Amino acid sequence: MNKDMKRYILNIMLAAAVALGFSSCNDYPDAFVQTDGVPTVHGIRYADQDVLIEQAFMGEIICLMGDNLRSIHELYFNDQQALLNTSYMTENTLVVAVPGTIPTDRTDKMYMITAAQDTVTYDFKVMMPAPQLKSMSCEFQQPGTDVTIYG
Repeated sequence: MNKDMKRYILNIMLAAAVALGFSSCNDYPDAFVQTDGVPTVHGIRYADQDVLIEQAFMGEIICLMGDNLRSIHELYFNDQQALLNTSYMTENTLVVAVPGTIPTDRTDKMYMITAAQDTVTYDFKVMMPAPQLKSMSCEFQQPGTDVTIYG
């Protein structure tokens, strides 16, 4: 086989490999597809424990269990929006962290909003953490004088 024939066969093989590589890039069998309809929550549990809960502290990771949960477009705890990651959403489960910001309007409800702007509410209490003392303006103040506590 001469040098030109080898180069020709090599170019054909290279073109076939490139074409095969590009054709497989469009195949996403696990791609997230948002569904229509209204979500239904049957219960909520901790993400790492099989314990049903009705309340959680700010920042805790919980798992909603129900039907049609991929229809949720936005999720709020009281008036604080939760960050949804579609990698943790299936038709029957949704793993999410309770927002860590103190709400302005505390309703003790969770609001699930669909792409069609339908709102479904679910009773769920977000518990506030206990205050934590970090420092004081002066630790050796005389009795009766003002100090500032930071935390």
